[in-house]
Amino acid sequence: MVCAGERIAVAAQNTERMRAIFVRLSGYTLKRIENGAAVFVEEWLATIQRSRGTKAKIRNIMSAVSSHAIRYGWMKTNPIRAVRQSAKRERIPTPLTAGELQVLFAELGLRDRTLVLLDVPTGMRRGELLAIQWCDIDF
Repeated sequence: MVCAGERIAVAAQNTERMRAIFVRLSGYTLKRIENGAAVFVEEWLATIQRSRGTKAKIRNIMSAVSSHAIRYGWMKTNPIRAVRQSAKRERIPTPLTAGELQVLFAELGLRDRTLVLLDVPTGMRRGELLAIQWCDIDF
């Protein structure tokens, strides 16, 4: 079951990504985007201060929008397919040892300790931890 909070969090992330795309591409016609957009988009993605995964998601949204433009006859080809954007992690996360977790727990309050206890066995992300609701838990 998907909670309303989860849907809102995902929608907010997608809205932020779409806003970044539209701000960057405002003033460009579909014809201009269709002709030689791959290099332009790659250069633009390189300037964004986001993780590779987020940049790949932005690229995928742009590709989906271009696919819809083709479907409606507004474009003939999807120029975003030629855009190269890796989603590979930039660094490998280092898990905490049992001793490090004990030291961490000693310093945390009840709320934060609960968040860590949820995160360690499940691998939830920060946004997922902060958005979790009772309906998300299956007893």
